[in-house]
Amino acid sequence: MRWIEDAAKKARAKAEAKALKAGKRWTAGDDAKALEKARRAAEARYKRPAAPESADLPDLPKGWCWTTLGQLAWLVKDGPHYSPDYVDEGIPFITGGHVRPEGVDFESAKRISPELHAELCTRIEPKLGDILYTKGGTTGIARANTYERAFNVWVHVAVLRLAKLIDPLYVQNALNSPWCYAQSQRYTHGVGNQDLGLTRMVNITLPLPPLAEQARINTAVALATSVILHAEEATRSAVVRSNALRQSVLKWAFEGKLVEQNPNDEPASALLERIKAGREAAGTPTRKRKAL
Repeated sequence: MRWIEDAAKKARAKAEAKALKAGKRWTAGDDAKALEKARRAAEARYKRPAAPESADLPDLPKGWCWTTLGQLAWLVKDGPHYSPDYVDEGIPFITGGHVRPEGVDFESAKRISPELHAELCTRIEPKLGDILYTKGGTTGIARANTYERAFNVWVHVAVLRLAKLIDPLYVQNALNSPWCYAQSQRYTHGVGNQDLGLTRMVNITLPLPPLAEQARINTAVALATSVILHAEEATRSAVVRSNALRQSVLKWAFEGKLVEQNPNDEPASALLERIKAGREAAGTPTRKRKAL
C-alpha cells in the first residue's frame, strides 16, 4: 500500500537522523531493520477506507462502480493550522479562496520564504497530479494540480494524492459535480468557521468509470465549459453594449435627435402655459419655488 510505504520511509529516515545525531554509525542492516519495523508499525496504524453504502445509490452504466474518495486517495493532508510569517517575495501560499475549478490564483496569493516552504513540505508538499480541495470557508471546490511550480497550502486546502490509474481531471470534475458538491456541504460542519474535515471528505461517494471513459468525460466537460465561458463573455459584452446604447438613446432623446423634428409643432413653452392655465381653471394652485 502506498500509504504504508510512504509512512515507513518517513519513519526510517527519522530513525537514521536520530542515530546520526547521536553519533552512531548507520549501516545497511540498520536501514533494513528500521524500515521493516516502521512498515509493521504503519500496517498496524493503517485504517482501510470504507466502501460506499451502495443500497441507496443510483444504478450506473455497465463497467462503472461506486467508490469513495478515500478509496481513490492514498494520502489526504491539509496545510498548517496557523498563519505563517509572510514575505514580499517567495513561494506562493494558497488559501481556499485561491482554488477554483478553472485554475489556481497564484498572483493574489501571499508569499512565504523558501526556508518555511521546505519546513512545511515535511507535512505535505503539493505535487503534479494532486487534487486541491477546499475544506475551509468556501468548501467543496476541487482543482487538479497541473502546475509545475512550487507552492504550499494553508489549513483550508486539502491535498489528495491519488492512486495510479485514476485521472486527476476526472476526480476534479466529479468532485465539482452537483452530486459530490451536495455531499461536501453535508459534511461541512460549523457556522462561523466552516470546515470540511479530512476524515469526513474521504466518505464522499462518486461514480468511477473505466479509464478510457474518464478521458472522454474530461473532453466533454472541457468542451461544454468552453462553450459556457464564450457565452458568458458574449453576454457580458452584450450587456456593456446595451448599457452604452441605452445612455445614447436617452441622450439623443433629450437632445431632440431621436426623431425628426417638425418646425410646425407647438413649442414646449406654449404647452407649459396651457398646462398652467388648465391647473388654474381647475382651482389647483401652482407651486412657487422657494428662494434659495
